[in-house]
Amino acid sequence: MTYLAVVLDGPKAKNGRKVFESFVQQNRQMFWNRELTAACESLAYMGFMRPGTLFISGPQQQLAVLKDAWARRILKAAMGYTITSLGE
Repeated sequence: MTYLAVVLDGPKAKNGRKVFESFVQQNRQMFWNRELTAACESLAYMGFMRPGTLFISGPQQQLAVLKDAWARRILKAAMGYTITSLGE
């Protein structure tokens, strides 16, 4: 398993797990992109650091799919947020 930090801009969250669940739900709706949908299924919540950094883990290949989706501007943020950066 490898790790990825997703930096979000938006309202201050009190519950990082809810932000993670919203992030996964938004990207699961991309039924036309099976790789992204599969990658979302393999993600695990690792933590949240205020004001808006979400830590996730998953297989390296699946995290590479997220990075590619971010580079192509199709990765969606949690509801009410925008993604400002992705990093390891």
